[in-house]
Amino acid sequence: MIRQIELKNYKSHKHYIANFYGNSIIEGSKGSGKTSLKDAFTWVMTGTMVDDPTPVDENGEIINHLTISARVLFEDGTSLMIESKQRWVKDELKANHNMTYFVNDTPMIKREYDNYLTERFGTLEQRRIMLDPAWFAHGDGLRVTGKTSKTATQRRREIVIDVAGIGELEDKIAENEEAAKQAKYAISQLKKQLDEANAGIES
Repeated sequence: MIRQIELKNYKSHKHYIANFYGNSIIEGSKGSGKTSLKDAFTWVMTGTMVDDPTPVDENGEIINHLTISARVLFEDGTSLMIESKQRWVKDELKANHNMTYFVNDTPMIKREYDNYLTERFGTLEQRRIMLDPAWFAHGDGLRVTGKTSKTATQRRREIVIDVAGIGELEDKIAENEEAAKQAKYAISQLKKQLDEANAGIES
């Protein structure tokens, strides 16, 4: 459960803290920052910005060279945070953000941060589904190409099996099917030998 989301210099939020209690509902008028909370949470949970977080003043003017950050605090006390600083350009989401990642205030490189997220919250695909169920439906990013090409439908099936934790069950079913196939073949061979033995006795 999420206890708190804290934003600093994120869009129009110089410093904003949202506290959550149980099953909270986020309400507010247009432009009050609901989407900012969602985007910041997605950033923390995936390590990737999904929208332009450019810091702006009360007049909507860009403020350059500010460090923006998003921090998520969970009920168990775990804290995740990402900071980024660069020369901001309006409506331009650059890939070269200089980001710093933190788990419980301990800085990490991106690979370490991603590994922690995967171990704690599941794969990137699983986290994307939790953050935006519609992502699972529209299929963007689901198709995998390489040695084996898979359709979005095939990837959805794999994800559902993985999320449900029934991958091992499918493996056992496959093993049982193979065992049944081998038993059936063994029986047919024994029957063949029996028929040959009966034929020899008659002759």
